[in-house]
Amino acid sequence: MLPSCNSAQENNNTVAKDVTVVETVTDAKTRVLLRAQSALKTFDDQSKILLSFENNDRTKWTNLPLGIVQRKGISIGDMTNSQRIAVHKLLSELLSSKGYLKTTGIMHLDNILEKHFNVPHLKWSHKQYYFTFWNTPEKDTNWGFKLEGHHLSLNFTYADMKISSTPLFLGTDPAEVRETEYAGWRVLGEEEDLGFLFINSLNETQKNKAVLKDKRVPRDILTNPDAKQRLTAFWGIKASELNKEQKTLLKIIIEEYVHNLEHSLAHREIEIIDNAGFNNIHFAWIGKTQRSDNYYYLIHGPTFIIEFDNSQNHIHSIFRSKTNDFGKDILKDHLKNNPH
Repeated sequence: MLPSCNSAQENNNTVAKDVTVVETVTDAKTRVLLRAQSALKTFDDQSKILLSFENNDRTKWTNLPLGIVQRKGISIGDMTNSQRIAVHKLLSELLSSKGYLKTTGIMHLDNILEKHFNVPHLKWSHKQYYFTFWNTPEKDTNWGFKLEGHHLSLNFTYADMKISSTPLFLGTDPAEVRETEYAGWRVLGEEEDLGFLFINSLNETQKNKAVLKDKRVPRDILTNPDAKQRLTAFWGIKASELNKEQKTLLKIIIEEYVHNLEHSLAHREIEIIDNAGFNNIHFAWIGKTQRSDNYYYLIHGPTFIIEFDNSQNHIHSIFRSKTNDFGKDILKDHLKNNPH
């Protein structure tokens, strides 16, 4: 049920006041906190959107649509306009402009599916993306939030004024829209193009190392929610075996994923990757190296994993930390420095 006009106006006034306060703050982490507090204030009934930090669902994720899985939190469709605005402003604090546009593009793809390719039992729509807070956002508490729906899982964890931003899952169906007035639209086109550009920059000796001929193209990323364990083996060609131009291309691919995050978060992740040794990163490819709708690549470093899978014009991709998914490392540091 929509709120009364007076209630809606009060929420709008609260959002406007909080926005004014946030826009005077230059520290990025404080801005995130204030945006989160402002977003939560717009919900009079917080029983669904505000869950315990210890809730088991905090460290679970899925890219499946509503109709196959049930979700926690409140859907975009059930929010008021002021609530949607506040949530989008929070997202804009943590995502770069291109990360934000990819996120909203993925959500809009579901509107295309609903309009042109509707399947009755699958609830495709941007209205079916769910937002959840894990604990009340406060400076001295552990809290986080999740935005999740079909082909999207954003997971942010906040502790000791530090932010964890993985796992970060983005997918598209279709990878390339080939019918309707949206024909030609590719939300994750850059990730796809850069992958082909890199693999075909390799000479035959390098390509023989990078392409895993004994493996079939997986139908999903290997670190999908149902996977029993993380990837541990390093496959393919090592960055130390690349020339200068190829290393630059590999770095550009990595940055395409990492720079979905806002500037300071992205550069912190890049610093972690560089400190672990860029030459220790491996790149592996499965499938044909010519354009197709059936291929996979993996970029695996000491501290991170990037996966990209295109199966029948249907993309799944992920950037994740090997130690800090769902804030594992920052929470460990928090407990170490603040014994309970």
